Amino acid sequence: MSEKFIDILKDIRDVKYPDIVEKSEQVSLDSATVVEKTQVAVENAQVATDNANLTALDVIEVNNKKDEVVSTSILVSEKAEIVSNAATVVEDRVNSVYIGQSAASIGFATKADLDSNLNYDENTLAIVTNDAIPENNGTYRKIGATGEGSWMQSSFDRVTLLENELFFKADLILGKNLFDKTSALIAYYMTEDGVAHAYDNYDVSDYIKVKPNTEYVSASSMDFQTFFDVNKNVVDGGSSDAVKSITTTAETVYVRVSIKHAILDTFQLEEGSAATEYESFKKIISSEQIPEGLFLTNESLIPIENDIENITNSVTQNTTSLKEKADLILGKNLFDKTSIIPDSYMSTSGYIAAYDGYGISDFIKVQPDTQYISASRMRFTTFFDINKNVIDGGDEDVYTLTTSADTAYVRVTVYNSDLDVFQLEEGSTATEYESYGKFIDESQIKPKIPEEIIVAYPKLYLNGDGQTAKVETQSDGHTIAREFRPFYASSVTTSSEFKIGHDVIDGVDMRGGYDDDAPYRMFSPRRTIGANHGWDMFECSASAHGKTIDDAGAIYSNDDIEYILIGIKDADTLYMAQRNELSYSIPNDTYVYVSNGSNTDDIVVSSNVMKQWYQVFQNHTLDIYIDGVLTTEKTGEFHYDKNIQFVESYEVLDRSELVAWWENNAKSGSVNPQGMSASFRVSITHTYDMDAQYTVYSDFMALKEMTLGDIMFLQAVKFNPADGNVSYYIPNSLPVTHDDVDYNYAMVDDADTSSWSSYYKFTPDVCEPSPAVLLDRVIQLSDNYYYAMGYIPIYSTSLDERRDNATVKALEISTGAKIYLSAIDKGETVLNKGESFGTIGYRNFGVRPANMTSFYKVRTIQGTYLYVDFHNKSEDFILDIEAEDVGKHFEIVTQRNVSNLSKVLNGKFSLTVDATNDYAFLVLKIN
Repeated sequence: MSEKFIDILKDIRDVKYPDIVEKSEQVSLDSATVVEKTQVAVENAQVATDNANLTALDVIEVNNKKDEVVSTSILVSEKAEIVSNAATVVEDRVNSVYIGQSAASIGFATKADLDSNLNYDENTLAIVTNDAIPENNGTYRKIGATGEGSWMQSSFDRVTLLENELFFKADLILGKNLFDKTSALIAYYMTEDGVAHAYDNYDVSDYIKVKPNTEYVSASSMDFQTFFDVNKNVVDGGSSDAVKSITTTAETVYVRVSIKHAILDTFQLEEGSAATEYESFKKIISSEQIPEGLFLTNESLIPIENDIENITNSVTQNTTSLKEKADLILGKNLFDKTSIIPDSYMSTSGYIAAYDGYGISDFIKVQPDTQYISASRMRFTTFFDINKNVIDGGDEDVYTLTTSADTAYVRVTVYNSDLDVFQLEEGSTATEYESYGKFIDESQIKPKIPEEIIVAYPKLYLNGDGQTAKVETQSDGHTIAREFRPFYASSVTTSSEFKIGHDVIDGVDMRGGYDDDAPYRMFSPRRTIGANHGWDMFECSASAHGKTIDDAGAIYSNDDIEYILIGIKDADTLYMAQRNELSYSIPNDTYVYVSNGSNTDDIVVSSNVMKQWYQVFQNHTLDIYIDGVLTTEKTGEFHYDKNIQFVESYEVLDRSELVAWWENNAKSGSVNPQGMSASFRVSITHTYDMDAQYTVYSDFMALKEMTLGDIMFLQAVKFNPADGNVSYYIPNSLPVTHDDVDYNYAMVDDADTSSWSSYYKFTPDVCEPSPAVLLDRVIQLSDNYYYAMGYIPIYSTSLDERRDNATVKALEISTGAKIYLSAIDKGETVLNKGESFGTIGYRNFGVRPANMTSFYKVRTIQGTYLYVDFHNKSEDFILDIEAEDVGKHFEIVTQRNVSNLSKVLNGKFSLTVDATNDYAFLVLKIN
């Protein structure tokens, strides 16, 4: 049977009036939802019944409602099953036709194969299935004796006749999603000239049929777009810019788009100007062309849909009725960490000021003349009356407060490091921590649905523009949180890209700051650009300068050097930069007006200080995926099962392009360049898994000829858990001497670099020689915790490429103990357009394991990587393997002083460690 015919029959099976099977699946999903909602209602009603003083009539009413909802939901589930079963009728009938015809037959792929095989008796039946010429497929009968004669095709082949009838009768039409992921060219991208390039992070669509002069849109970025005419020849209109919409030209008949592999399963391209909810790619048969009687009709679904609606309404009404019967009261902890003003403090007089280390509580209702206490220090306390006016009584640096007779509210300023464990409670003795929450007073409990459903870990918390967000989970009795800032408002002094922040265990801040995003060292002369780094500018004091936004982009001159006015901070302060030259200082002097301004007065600068000039990029996008589903929300609390992904992309401009844009566009007030010739594109996917561990997919591509210095896809500030001295463990490093002090980081050595006179660079000659892996990870260790950062041995940091790509240095440690792990560092190199680098990095942290130096896993779309390290140990050892990995295929990536491994990845994995006065490690890839 031909593949075309099979596909058509499957379409008939799957689609009655176009969405019949989708409706039956939805019925099943809706009935499951109803059962789930019913169970919640039943459980909560039962809890309330068990704990309340109910009358007999109350109990009877609740139980009757429970029985009614459960019975009806079971009925809906049964009807849904009938609909699903009906959808298989056609498949059974098709199989019968095929089996009946193919019994006692022989099969050939092509007609040529059939014609070359004549050694069959006369009247033998044969079937050709996969000939490139469709009409050659079908049933044949042997004419002539064995070894001679020919094969004659049947004109009355039942399968062929049915295939032709259906194929010419049924016109398949596409759904709204034009992108078919099953026909995509995996691990390639295609530039606008139609040339496909191999690259693991991208996939290219097949030819997508489009209309001329028509707009098409996607919720996700298309990094390359290629346009074709009716003969599939490349035509103008495509581009290498990352966009979310395209408009075809008059001669465009087909397009092909290149997207990141991470969004393959959720990408949708549709006609129009606004992206809609995702729908999988599908082909649909017009309802007029399908014989009646094969499926249930649309009308037969109406009673089932009504049942679902009635049950849902019943549960909702019952929930509302029960919920209104109970009043909620606060628990003992009066501090709600979700309603704080972050990065600010409030003085005792009610003055609010920005400060990174603090957070201010909301108004906390208190009793007059009453003492309150916290186990954590309050930096400031502020008292308010019933109208929320500030009154006397506030204090600084205290653990207790006592309200006055007219105190109705207080607000407290707490340290950021205490936010997750801070508790303010009534009394004179601090008690065990309890999270903030509202509860039912047991003296007045009535049947109810809870005020809010507590979602299980892991969770994502988004708090809006400019605010700190986090993922949080629980593991082995510990609460782990990773903070970050995904949404920044653009300004000339603030870079708006995703920023990695604090790592917290059980409320203890293990690493602080927002300076872990690695920049790029580019151009000639070399400059550090991207992430937190902009081009240089100067904040200039110029008293009563009189400049306005209409003067932004104006040109001035001093000592034959031209300067551009970037922006106005206030009436006495301006931002300026050299127009064509770079230096680390500018003179305090008079700057003579040249052109492009409204106010032609000169500028007199009395003092200046260097600042970073943002934004240095264009086409910045950031998409959020929760378990693979795109969300546009910026605030809220979300449960996830697998991972959270922040998919980010932007194009970096060299200084001349940035200056040119600013001269022509600064007066608009925008600080986001567009339409310039960017030097390189960065694509980054920040991923947090169910254990809150961080993996980052990084890609760098040159968009025109440019000079490359080096690329640190990873950097990290020092680990600081305050539970003992921090040490570095750097596998595959050799002993070194710096500032006359010997270090052996492979055997774990002190991480205190405060006395160093200079940075230390780990060049290849201070790393283990080949065939050992060139240094690609660093683990920071305290007494109880670890922080591991490194590259997966893949792409530009693979075992084969790492030594070629990091010939200058593999790692650098600063005098402030900051770590810079180089991915690409092979000296100043000229890149051509289209050259690219990419890798997968990770940042894992947690509680140190017993009897091992470290033991952690990194989940990636390429597989899970398992790392285990030992020091000064020689014994047979057993690793505990998590259930999600048991039974999977594994391979050894690299190992040292480890042998006798188990053959199967079971719950207990055996190995032998031989590392007396030495170290050992094992890296496995689990597929």
